[in-house]
Amino acid sequence: MPYVIRQRWTGKREIYNRPRALLRGTLFVELDKPFTGKGGSRDE
Repeated sequence: MPYVIRQRWTGKREIYNRPRALLRGTLFVELDKPFTGKGGSRDE
């Protein structure tokens, strides 16, 4: 079971509309980070 810290919603955040959010995998623009495919491996 995951543990997620409760965060306050200030209403000032920029959010995606529903179809865009589903495509991007997040509702929040600030959490939409590019996947670089690097890291997490000791064979770098």
